[in-house]
Amino acid sequence: MFGNFPNMFGNFRPYFNPGFGPRLLRERTIHHRHLVVFILGLAVILMSILISGCSSSSAQGPNLYLLEVKYSQGDSAQTKSAGIVNDTMYDTLKDQTADADVTVRVGYFGICAKSDNHDSWSCSTNMTQIAEVPSGGEGDPLNMVYLAFQLKSSSYSPWIMIISTALAFATMVLICCIKTPESAGYPLSVCLSILGFVLNLLAMTWQQTSAVTAAAAINNLTESTAKARPGTSVAGLGWTSVIFQAICCVSLIIIYFSDRRIARENSDIESAIAHGDTHAAQAMADKFDADHGHGHHRPAMGHHHHL
Repeated sequence: MFGNFPNMFGNFRPYFNPGFGPRLLRERTIHHRHLVVFILGLAVILMSILISGCSSSSAQGPNLYLLEVKYSQGDSAQTKSAGIVNDTMYDTLKDQTADADVTVRVGYFGICAKSDNHDSWSCSTNMTQIAEVPSGGEGDPLNMVYLAFQLKSSSYSPWIMIISTALAFATMVLICCIKTPESAGYPLSVCLSILGFVLNLLAMTWQQTSAVTAAAAINNLTESTAKARPGTSVAGLGWTSVIFQAICCVSLIIIYFSDRRIARENSDIESAIAHGDTHAAQAMADKFDADHGHGHHRPAMGHHHHL
């Protein structure tokens, strides 16, 4: 009955053509998948670099800090305010820090310090080793090395960032392993991507809030005899990774629902053909071409070429 079925459609070329459709679908799927994997890889690299900041004395290690504290060496101006009832305290602080020369940078896993007596940065996770960098009590009269270690342990936690990095990497592996968005593992990769993005956003918000708050507290409590500032490099790396993960989440969701819609439309056409309703199949095919263009092809349905 349906031996001449293709001729019933005239010049219509089915997008479920067994030889042509699958190849284009695979090319489109692989292209999108590789792009998402590439962007996720960049996010993983950026987060890994951020986490490793100040953990070594390498060229860029000390430059990747969450918070920097250094003495102003008498450059600060005293604030006049009716709320200051003991203004001699600031004069005392200025006198005690006149010869202070240490600069301390805080990372997730380590602390870096440098003084006039040391030409290079010294980075370590050991507070005793870093405390040897200042030239005695005159080099660090306000115990900024000790304060930096306390801030690192009480205000900064790398574990949320580490979990986000692990989830991004797991998403990469899943996307590389699955063949098409119809695979059972694809929804899991979408969920992992969204969870990783949310955790990274939370970690960066926590990181920046802690850094800005700590810097403001140190500057005000010491009347700027010790100056603190958040790190700009790690902020750039972190927020860029957040943007990359957001792009991947949106892309994976779009690919998933787009292919589900195509599969649903393909099923409708299959049903119409199976019931011999060629006019309905033609109408749905024309609608699909109008919505998606001829560049999009449905998966092959091998049994159709027997019709």
